[in-house]
Amino acid sequence: MASYSCVSAEEDRHSADVSALTFYGDRLYSGADDGRVKIWTEDLKLTNEIAAHPVNIYSLAVAPPYEAGSTPTLYSSSNDGTIKAWCAETGKFKTDLINYDNEVEVLYVYKGTLYAGDDKGSVGVFVNDKLKLIFNLLEEVKGLIVNDNLMYTVRDLDLIITEFMSEESTRYMTRQTLVGKSPLCLAGDKLCFTSRCGKKILCHHNSKEDKFKQLDEVDAHSMIINAMCSQLKSDGTVILYSGGWDKEVKVWNINESGKLSLVKSVGVNCCINSLCIGKDGQVFVGGNDGFLCRVDA
Repeated sequence: MASYSCVSAEEDRHSADVSALTFYGDRLYSGADDGRVKIWTEDLKLTNEIAAHPVNIYSLAVAPPYEAGSTPTLYSSSNDGTIKAWCAETGKFKTDLINYDNEVEVLYVYKGTLYAGDDKGSVGVFVNDKLKLIFNLLEEVKGLIVNDNLMYTVRDLDLIITEFMSEESTRYMTRQTLVGKSPLCLAGDKLCFTSRCGKKILCHHNSKEDKFKQLDEVDAHSMIINAMCSQLKSDGTVILYSGGWDKEVKVWNINESGKLSLVKSVGVNCCINSLCIGKDGQVFVGGNDGFLCRVDA
C-alpha cells in the first residue's frame, strides 16, 4: 500500500512520465516527457507551468543569482539539443545557452557554474550563462557530479573520475575508473552508485588518497534502480534514498565506515524515475504517467 504525505492533483500532473526533479528555496521543479516544466509548492500545489521544449526533458538544475539584483536561474535540457535558461521565480524565458545536434542528458550546478553532459561524451562548462570550456570525455554522460576539482561521469558500464588540471583549460587526467552505472550521488564523504545489473548499491570512499576504495555493496532493490539522492543531517548522519522500477523508496543510513543499513522502505504508486531532497527530510518522487508525490522519510 502506498505511503506518502501528499500527492499532486491529478488535473495538475504532467501528461507523460516525470523524468527530472530539482528543489531550490521553497519550490519544486519537475520536468517530463511532455516537454513541460512545472513549478510546485512544498505541498505539491501547482504554481506555474512552462512549455519548455517540444520533446522530452532530460534534466533540470537551478543556480543561485550570479550578480546583485539578479534572480536564481532554472536550466532545462532535452533531446532537442538545447539548454534553456529560465527565471526560477517567474518561469520567464531568459536565454538559450546552447543549441546543437548532441542530446544534453544531464545538468549539474556546482558553486554557481553549470556543467552539462551529452550523449557524445562532451561536458560543457557555463559561467554566467556563457560557454567557457568543453571537456571531450568520449563516453556518453548519463550521470554527472562535480566536487572541487573532480568530475564524476557515468553511463551504463563504468564510472569515470576525472581531475581538472586547471580552472582555465581543458587539461585533465583520469583519476579512477570504477565498475558501475548511473544513477550516482555524493553522500557526505562517500560516493554511491549502482552496479552494472542496476539492482545493487555500491558505496566508495570519496578520496583520491584512498583510491576511492569500495566500502560496501548491498542488494538494494528487486528491480532496476533509476534514482538516488542523499541528505547530510545537522548531527552528521548521512541518509541515502533510492528508488526504481519496484515502486519502493528505500531509506538507508550510511555509517562512518561506509556501511549501508536499511532504515525503512516506503511504497508508492508508480515506477520511480527521479528523486530529490526537499527540506526537513522530505523526499520528492517523480514517476510514470506524471505521478508526483512527497514522502516525509
